[in-house]
Amino acid sequence: MNPDPMQNTSISLDYWKAHVTLHHVLACELSYSLIYDNIRPDKVSTALATVGLTRLPNRFLLIQVDDYYNYSSKMRITQEFFQKTSLINILRERMESLGLTGFMANLVGLDKLICFLCCPDWEGPEANDKLLSVAEAFKTVIRTKSAYTISVCISKRCDRLVEYSRMYPLMDLALSKSYFSGKEFSILLENVDSLETEETVRCDLNDFYP
Repeated sequence: MNPDPMQNTSISLDYWKAHVTLHHVLACELSYSLIYDNIRPDKVSTALATVGLTRLPNRFLLIQVDDYYNYSSKMRITQEFFQKTSLINILRERMESLGLTGFMANLVGLDKLICFLCCPDWEGPEANDKLLSVAEAFKTVIRTKSAYTISVCISKRCDRLVEYSRMYPLMDLALSKSYFSGKEFSILLENVDSLETEETVRCDLNDFYP
């Protein structure tokens, strides 16, 4: 007697549901919509409501899993898929313990996660210090509760939808460059911008002639 295909489907769904919840899926969809500027302005409130938010995040953290590709290349595809999901769950628990408002999401197919934060009251002279302390807390909990380490790039203030998509590729590039400098980096995007400006300053060769 052939097995019931619907029964097999049910077993398969139970397997996935044990690891990936609807919140994971919606958070992932919203994160891609934000960083690729693929969301209609009149649908923003509805989209944010899917992850329990009532306002746009004013900051986001791009999180690189150090040496992720080296680890994942030695795993079966099912093992690899759930590694990042487990890291997200660890970071979500840390967000809750810190009283942070926002959401964490998986950037599928990449070695990165992303965390959007709603912390408008932090904006001011001490904003960077507070955000760096969050990055340190994330790095510590991942190092403590998993076999991985992470590096973090912190965005500038975001006030408009288009700003997420403008900052994301710059942050991705900054983390890619940090790969050759070591693990567990914390980088502020505004510092990356200032360094690049210094590196591209033109000079007059006549100033160096005797």
